[in-house]
Amino acid sequence: MCIRDRFGPDQIAKGSGDRDSLLGGMIDLFSQRLNSILRAEGYDHDIVSAVLTAPWQYPSAVGGLAGRLRDMRDSGRLYDFALAMKRTVNILSKEYRRPVSREEGEMALLELSGGAGTASTFDTGLFSEDAEKVLFEEASKAAGRLLALGPDRLEDSVEIIYGLVPAVNTYFDRVLVNCEEESVRKNRTAFLLALSRISGRFCNFLEIVSEQGQ
Repeated sequence: MCIRDRFGPDQIAKGSGDRDSLLGGMIDLFSQRLNSILRAEGYDHDIVSAVLTAPWQYPSAVGGLAGRLRDMRDSGRLYDFALAMKRTVNILSKEYRRPVSREEGEMALLELSGGAGTASTFDTGLFSEDAEKVLFEEASKAAGRLLALGPDRLEDSVEIIYGLVPAVNTYFDRVLVNCEEESVRKNRTAFLLALSRISGRFCNFLEIVSEQGQ
């Protein structure tokens, strides 16, 4: 069950104080418990932190996500994966280099997938480089697939996002984000913010350390 459904406003008694604060406190308690369980099962600290500092909803899915990330580390894929995702975040201003909220992640998924009635924060008409057009197309397809995931398949999210790694790396190799033209610079930054939020909706890659740091 989704923890926000189990302990959401409708399930918290009236007169019990700030419901958002109470829900946040319950999520923190669950996070502490899940952290202890996963660490006891031998998961690396950074993987546990990456999963639990993302806006998770289903306790049963947390272990699956952590397991998929561990498999990626064991197969040698996690470092390059995390590095690519960090590139989309680290180029942003400091205020955005933080964990993504559930609402931010879901809005970005809707925006990139072309969800009806969703206002776009960037203009694809300003994309002049082939690499940014390709990344947008790949991100749009990925966002649609991520939105279609059921709660019992959330661990598949990291494989879908992993599919963006080649396009992300090519983008940063060929596109000058902080260019002189202000409108283009702001547009590229807005696109990268949305992109970083669809990955951050499922995993906080900023928590993943380098293999040398293990």
